[in-house]
Amino acid sequence: MIKLGPNPSCWLLCLMMLFSFMPLSAQVEGVTRKAMTIRKRPLSRVPVLAIEKGSIRFEDGNQNGKLDADERATVFFTLENAPTATGQAQDVVCDVRLDGTSFGVDVPETIHLGNIPVGSSTVFSIPISTGMNTKDGELNLYLKVRDRFGVGTRESLVEMETLAFRAPEVEVSYRQVKQGVVERRMPFDYEFVVQNSGEGFAYDVRCELEFVDQGVNPISQHTWKFDRMAPGEFRELTVGLMVQDDFPHEEVRFNVLLVESFDRYANTFVEALPIGAPIEQVYRTGSGTAVSGISSGPTMLKGGVDYDVPQLRKAHPNRFALLIGNEDYTSQNASLEASQDVPFAVRDAEVMREYFMGLWGIPADNIIIERNATKANMEKALKRLANFAEAYGRDAELFFYYSGHGLPSEE
Repeated sequence: MIKLGPNPSCWLLCLMMLFSFMPLSAQVEGVTRKAMTIRKRPLSRVPVLAIEKGSIRFEDGNQNGKLDADERATVFFTLENAPTATGQAQDVVCDVRLDGTSFGVDVPETIHLGNIPVGSSTVFSIPISTGMNTKDGELNLYLKVRDRFGVGTRESLVEMETLAFRAPEVEVSYRQVKQGVVERRMPFDYEFVVQNSGEGFAYDVRCELEFVDQGVNPISQHTWKFDRMAPGEFRELTVGLMVQDDFPHEEVRFNVLLVESFDRYANTFVEALPIGAPIEQVYRTGSGTAVSGISSGPTMLKGGVDYDVPQLRKAHPNRFALLIGNEDYTSQNASLEASQDVPFAVRDAEVMREYFMGLWGIPADNIIIERNATKANMEKALKRLANFAEAYGRDAELFFYYSGHGLPSEE
């Protein structure tokens, strides 16, 4: 036993001797505990992370606001390390999880965001992809941001609708000889409409006229490409054609080739125009249906009244008709807005003319049609109709059709 005296140096010497005889494991444990203490974040350097209010947004490939099959989409959000924070956010990550109708939906579970300095904000994105086997339903996407020390945000929710696969159907839904006549050495314009009449989006749509016989030459653009076509969307296309003088056939034949990304939901249209065909053609599609109008927007719908007009096969020379289709009002009055026009009013009158001739047997020469008529034009046309009535007396049958705006009058 060593007896220590009051001398401090003796105490120090003894402590040093005791430490030298301590087990090695005890020394390592002491060093480890010291290192762990050093790794703790200093209380004076703490980030304050938050996802900016209203910054979360969902963007999908076809811009219908839903998560379709075979689509790429992105969720964006803005992450901020507040100016009141005292430290940089280090090694920030975003944890992602799905709930709900997630079948066929793929997202990364963790996204590395890097460092976020004090007072700065950055926009980040979460990629989403879907396969062909998605289902109709509701999908919840939860995201939570944290730094390397676990400091971060509360879990945020993004709600979106998922859709099962819906097939497009790209076809020619209307065509006519718009201007000119189908004759040799006579240029004419062939107008047609390519429409997606299916329930799904069509992508990489290509359209090309393929000529069956030599001697028919395009004199304008005859190939087109569209990145995408929404359900119901259509494109009005026109191509100029010329038939050579030595063309040996009595029909101008060509195919309207249509292709889309799946290579299975587009129908090629076969056209045959008789030489000497009149300017106005029957408005039909390749499948026996037709459209209700011509436009470049996605609001056109198919209708059955435009085709297969009944044919009475009996002429009534004592019947007379006046048709007026007024749709263009803004060009006549600068104070009006485009919303005050009447889309397809002219087309309505033109279709009704087919019914007057086919169903009621009114001769074409007995039909007056006015398109975008002014007040003077309408008064003049009414006077002509009255003259017909006066000429045929009690035997005259008069038909009147008007499509356009009406204006009430107290008189």
